[in-house]
Amino acid sequence: MVRIVDVYEFLKSYPFNKVDEEIYLSIEDKFFNENSGSYRISIQKGIVNITRINEEKGIQCSIQQLSSICLGFKRPKALFDNQLIFGNEKDINKMERIIPIRQTYFTDFF
Repeated sequence: MVRIVDVYEFLKSYPFNKVDEEIYLSIEDKFFNENSGSYRISIQKGIVNITRINEEKGIQCSIQQLSSICLGFKRPKALFDNQLIFGNEKDINKMERIIPIRQTYFTDFF
């Protein structure tokens, strides 16, 4: 199990692919309302800027879906195809480009 506790700080430190893109995310977090809101992710010349914005636009998803995307469990396109995240296909493709493809790694053993 994983949970992003502070979306803004998480996005600021996330290792996005360094491709020139700009996307908007509208996040819903029913447990911790401070995470709910919209964020602009702008990547220009390898520099990532995260801005919290006041209008809902772009890709809509829950905190759970964002967590599964960013930690490598599911790809944005797969969640979009299964109607678990919403937006237009152009924005989903942008998100596919900025999220690194990597295997989820869990170091704890039961």
